[in-house]
Amino acid sequence: MHLNITARHMDLTDGLREHIEKELKKLQRHFHKEADIQVRLRVEKYRHIAEVSCNVGGSVLQVSEETKDMYQSVDRAIESIGQRYNKFKSKKWSGKGKTRLKEEPIELVSPEAEGQKKTGKPKAKPRIIRSRKYAVKPMSVDEAAMQIDLLENNFIVYTDSKTEQVNVLYRRKDGNFGLIVPIYE
Repeated sequence: MHLNITARHMDLTDGLREHIEKELKKLQRHFHKEADIQVRLRVEKYRHIAEVSCNVGGSVLQVSEETKDMYQSVDRAIESIGQRYNKFKSKKWSGKGKTRLKEEPIELVSPEAEGQKKTGKPKAKPRIIRSRKYAVKPMSVDEAAMQIDLLENNFIVYTDSKTEQVNVLYRRKDGNFGLIVPIYE
């Protein structure tokens, strides 16, 4: 198990480092020897934030906890990453996540058309506020659904292992999944 601890806007004391290592040693029996664990600590005004990400066998588990005490944030984050790993382990080996997704037609509405429907006036063009680079990994639809559950994201961009096309799988408001498959004409 490889451990990397990073502190931002604070000093990483020996006591805090030892506390993190002690708590992670309790979870060491669950993780593989090749597990990479990154702990990021930061302080923003009165908020103490602990983020723990764990790379296990090609899957990434991430947890972020925020309290008024750094030790409490670390304890909660490490406990959550242990629970998330147990959930991942049971899904991966029990064969539960092998449900097929029903394909439904998706109606796309542009933001300009939606703004014109409501007010009758064209809306200002939307701006890109945040941009992120995203590693597109080859996987099946079932694996992508499992990754959405594990990472608690609303969508995932991946390469379909059979067709080698970039697809988007997203969580709908009703709890089901939607799949966007591009058609090249």
